[in-house]
Amino acid sequence: MKFTINEVINTSIMSSEPTIIVEGLTDLQTYNEISKRLVKKTTIKPVEFIEGYGEGCREVVRAISDAENNDDLKKYIKKNIFGIIDKDVLDFREDLPESENIIILDFYSIESYFISEDVIGQIVNTLTYIPKNDQIDEVSSFIFSRVISNIDLLYYGSLDALMTAKGENSSPLFGYSDGFGRLKDQSLARDLMNKKQDLDIFASRLGISKNPSSMKLFIKGKVFIAAFSEYILEEINTLTDACANTYINQCGYCGIGLTPKCLYRKKATSNAGGVKLMILSQFPEREFKNLIRKINTYLSPTPH
Repeated sequence: MKFTINEVINTSIMSSEPTIIVEGLTDLQTYNEISKRLVKKTTIKPVEFIEGYGEGCREVVRAISDAENNDDLKKYIKKNIFGIIDKDVLDFREDLPESENIIILDFYSIESYFISEDVIGQIVNTLTYIPKNDQIDEVSSFIFSRVISNIDLLYYGSLDALMTAKGENSSPLFGYSDGFGRLKDQSLARDLMNKKQDLDIFASRLGISKNPSSMKLFIKGKVFIAAFSEYILEEINTLTDACANTYINQCGYCGIGLTPKCLYRKKATSNAGGVKLMILSQFPEREFKNLIRKINTYLSPTPH
């Protein structure tokens, strides 16, 4: 059963529970986790639950805009209903919606927040024999730094996509509609590397660099997390060598020369899709801290 925008606002007023309108199905689990950390109890609704609207960013903006322009509703919107949308590359295109009742993510999309070394430890513990201890933080940092250092193709492909989105690309090679698998095409990889100088100049002009916080601003979240998952799995497969050669703190077995019993041996098979699910089942608190603060600022009563 769908609800009218009037019914959504009236329900929020009657229950004293603000309604957060989100883009769609894939956002729900994460926003439910976010809602547990807010100063007020909230209700999460995908925009397609509202009569007359479909899924996605533009539909959230349209729903909020329609309410703001309705003489009967506009005075009840503040603190009762607001939308949260992906940043996408709206800022780079100077196309951000102008509404005080819409919160825009800091990064490209909700998936971008999971690109963090904080999610790696649990995956290592799940797939290997290493026990949960402080040593896992050092291993997580080791894996994360190696993943980021080996992500050139995704970085340059996404720069090429951004250049196209800004209308500045005369010879586009990779687009925001392309998946991570497209970057495994060797001819595409060669063409991107041949274009590297132009893309570096473009990145420098926009203040973009190859660090995680910067890349999360313009790399499509779904593509980034697909790449991140695959590269994490590749690095986990090399941990026994890293342990034997003391690139990381050695486990007890390697320390006494029993390398065949290395605790970083994989005890479970997995693929990149499985790693992705493990990542998205977590909630990296540090990454979401600023978004939670922004939502709480909106929800909090205005001081007099």
